Amino acid sequence: MTADSCKVLVVDDDANCADELCLLLAAVGIQTMSAHCAADGIIKFLDDSTIRVVVSDVRMPDCDGLELLEMVRLCRERGGGASFILVTGHPEKLTSREALERGVSDVLLKPLDPVRVVDAVARAVALQTGATRRTEDRARTAEMAREFRNAGAVDDVLLDDVLAALKKILRDDKRH
Repeated sequence: MTADSCKVLVVDDDANCADELCLLLAAVGIQTMSAHCAADGIIKFLDDSTIRVVVSDVRMPDCDGLELLEMVRLCRERGGGASFILVTGHPEKLTSREALERGVSDVLLKPLDPVRVVDAVARAVALQTGATRRTEDRARTAEMAREFRNAGAVDDVLLDDVLAALKKILRDDKRH
C-alpha cells in the first residue's frame, strides 16, 4: 500500500472542524473523508478499505472517541488495521497515558496546531503504508459494507441501531 492509496477518516460532530481538518490534510496531498457522527464514521470505515487512519474527536454526542476506536478495531478483527489519532478540547477528560495504553497513536489538543496535525497524520500514514493487511479481513469488511448498502436506505434510526449493536458487542466482549 502506498501513501497515495491510504485514506484518512476525520470524525467530528462539529462539521466545520471536520471539514477544516480535511482541507488542511488535502492541501498537503493526503486523501480524506469526513463523518459528523461516530455511526456514520463506522459505516464509511466499513465501506472503504483504503481508510487506514482515523482522526476522531473525543467528545461526541453518540459515542466518545475511545469507544469509536474499539468499534473500528472490532470491525477489522482486533488487529486494528488503522492508526487512530484523538482530538480533544477537554484534556482533563482524557489522559494521554490512557489513550496510548489503548492504542491511540497521538492525542492532539484543540485549538489545533496545523503543523502538529499534519505531522501526526503523516506519521500515522507512514506507519500504515508500511504495514501489511490481511486479505481475509479486507474481504469480510467489504462484504459487510455491501450487505449493509444493499439492505436499503441508510437513515438516522438505522445508524443509531448499528451504533447500539456495536456498543453491545463491545460490552459483551469486555465481559469475556
